[in-house]
Amino acid sequence: MKVINFMTCMTLVLAVLMPASIAAADNGVDDFRGRWDFEWVFNDDNPQPPLILYINEMRASLTIPNTYYAAGCMRSPDTNAIMPLSLRATHNPDTSSYEFTIYSTIVPPGEYGEPFLIRFNGTASMYGESVKDDEASGSLITGFDAGEWYGVHHDRRVTKCPSIRDYGLGFDGDLYVHKDLNNNPGYWTLYEGHTVIVSSGMLVEAPDGSQTVVQEYTDIFSPDVDFVGRFRYLLHFEGMPQIGGTYRFTLLDIFGDPIPGTESTDIWYACNQGAPVNINGTYSFEDDALLVWDAVPDVPGEFETGGDPQIGYYQIGISPFNWPGESNYGSAGIASPNHVIPWNTFEPGSPGVPDGTDFGIALGEFQDGVYEVGVFAFSQPNPQFAGVGHECMTYDSSEFLRMDKQGSDLNFYRVGAISGYVYDADGNPLGGIGVDTEEGGYGYCTDEDGYYTLQGLPYGTSHNIVAGRDFCGEHPFEEQTQFNIEVGSTNVNFNLNTASEDQPITIIAHPDHEWIFSIGWEVDSEITMYVDDNADPDDGYLLMMTQNAVPEPSDPAVGTVWFSDWAPFELMPTMYVIVTDGSVTKTLQVEPLSVDGFDHDTNIVSGTAPPLREVGVGVHQTGGDFWMVVSSDADGYWFADFSLQGVDPPNVFDIHAMIWDGDGDATQANYNFP
Repeated sequence: MKVINFMTCMTLVLAVLMPASIAAADNGVDDFRGRWDFEWVFNDDNPQPPLILYINEMRASLTIPNTYYAAGCMRSPDTNAIMPLSLRATHNPDTSSYEFTIYSTIVPPGEYGEPFLIRFNGTASMYGESVKDDEASGSLITGFDAGEWYGVHHDRRVTKCPSIRDYGLGFDGDLYVHKDLNNNPGYWTLYEGHTVIVSSGMLVEAPDGSQTVVQEYTDIFSPDVDFVGRFRYLLHFEGMPQIGGTYRFTLLDIFGDPIPGTESTDIWYACNQGAPVNINGTYSFEDDALLVWDAVPDVPGEFETGGDPQIGYYQIGISPFNWPGESNYGSAGIASPNHVIPWNTFEPGSPGVPDGTDFGIALGEFQDGVYEVGVFAFSQPNPQFAGVGHECMTYDSSEFLRMDKQGSDLNFYRVGAISGYVYDADGNPLGGIGVDTEEGGYGYCTDEDGYYTLQGLPYGTSHNIVAGRDFCGEHPFEEQTQFNIEVGSTNVNFNLNTASEDQPITIIAHPDHEWIFSIGWEVDSEITMYVDDNADPDDGYLLMMTQNAVPEPSDPAVGTVWFSDWAPFELMPTMYVIVTDGSVTKTLQVEPLSVDGFDHDTNIVSGTAPPLREVGVGVHQTGGDFWMVVSSDADGYWFADFSLQGVDPPNVFDIHAMIWDGDGDATQANYNFP
């Protein structure tokens, strides 16, 4: 299944993130180790009470020369709260100095505000292990102000850092579920944590004892998560958590070790709410846009938009569709089944209309382009369940809007899906079966349950849907078509019959990858393959290979052969491939075909083929396969636009194209990723 991410994610790199490889500390001088006293002042020239930093073990990076990492703790003034510290330093051997960054947390007295992160950037001059009073200075930044600092190294003894639990600064890890009601349905488990405790990861232990380390993350809905004001950790993966099971969360230091006192737990109970549907948008020239949708019915104790406390609300996300623009907007905490999206500039985090909170930028500031508009339903845990954070987020991937912005013109239009299941004649689910519209362009391979969904189809249109196409792999079933299916239809199911005639014998040749595949032979029969400049091997040939046909995995009664490993011979266009068992002979003339480009911004695949020919193009990514048939032009150029298919470029691992001759044999080419 494919996880659909409708939000633009902006990941920020923390200077003190746990490196990929860290060695034990050098045998030489451990320059930073011990106590440092920091004098510091904000830009208003108001001096602050001194800070005491304790830097303990240092380790050298295995991958970055002259780079060191250290953990320790810092004592806040007034409260004497001791909080974790992380350091990254780059050594300049010529000057015996370091450029470095330190993160820690200050816990002020309660009447002066909440605990806050502080980052020190600076330079340190080191004079050797025998000299205690090394000096350092530089700039500092917090989430609300900046300033300068000066530090002196007084003592090289290591101080044991206590558990932060002693200082009342808590941390709550959050476990919740995303559910796509259109995707069979699809469930994804999410681990999340927010904190002002300096850390480089979050460890999650599931009830079954398995462990997962979660890395940093931020997005439009967390504008204050800049890793100076706050840390945020987020990870999602397919599947559901254990109902009622206890999940344990612990923050990790720069070396990946648990930070004492940061342990928390969460228990997950349910995700039974519906999802927003019938989403529509209206807009008039340079005015605010209005989104409306059908309210999600309350689920007592689980999803209640009008409850006290409110444990149900909506969230809107607008993000660029298949292009890397930075325009985006979101609103969270909406109780009503409608929301006004401002055209004019607003302050992120300001109240929305009629309720909720708006983030990002206004519609009038969006770049021209096409955008995905989604509405989601969120629930918080019922207080009696003692959960934390979120409990459930639901959406329907067949219920989204597209927004086309050109200057001051906005156009909203609904796109939807057609979905169902594919079975054999006995009602058994069939996985790996190609389903598409008759005209192509929305191809989907059924999952192990036989489920398919054709997404991105404009509402108000009808299509003939074909199940049994072989772009997901060879299979023994006949194609079946259902006619005039309206977009939005579900349970468009198929029961495929096994093909009544024998499997036709076909050849596929791949010149670039130097292999020839043929299917449809009798199992164990001896098959001979010739390659020559003409179709008659009796007058001599360039290459000859022989092997016995083996069973096809999807139909063991059908035999296949795969010829390769013939270097230094090169299979070239215009050559003939002749495959025979002595009584039946099949011939393919290899044709010129290439896949030359894959544009990550537009999701367009392009290449060349003989002029005016049909070209089948397949894109394969983690969790999904896509297929369409296009035609080359008079110059042999072709392109396939997958922008409406939900292709996620970073997850694409294979792209191929095929052209067929008159009796079903094919030449294949693949895209060579840079």
